[in-house]
Amino acid sequence: MSERDCSPAGRDRDVAVGVGERDDLDDGILLTMLLDSEPPGLWSVEEVVRALGNRTGAADSLMRLERDGLIHRHGEFVFATRAAIRAREIEV
Repeated sequence: MSERDCSPAGRDRDVAVGVGERDDLDDGILLTMLLDSEPPGLWSVEEVVRALGNRTGAADSLMRLERDGLIHRHGEFVFATRAAIRAREIEV
């Protein structure tokens, strides 16, 4: 897979926010990355880690999004579920 340039530009980690708010922000960034690839497709966990810049934060986001039914994991790869893709299409 090719290197992707999906760094969370404009995201300021120095701004004081609560843990839950940071988790929601990280989850939103990760899901957006998966959904914005054209077409939405397979990402390696390592690509996600590089894009988010934090292995622990990426692992936590992947766990939450999988638990919530918004991504699937297949070995070392992740991709958005059909439900997440459809929600994006209808702008939920």
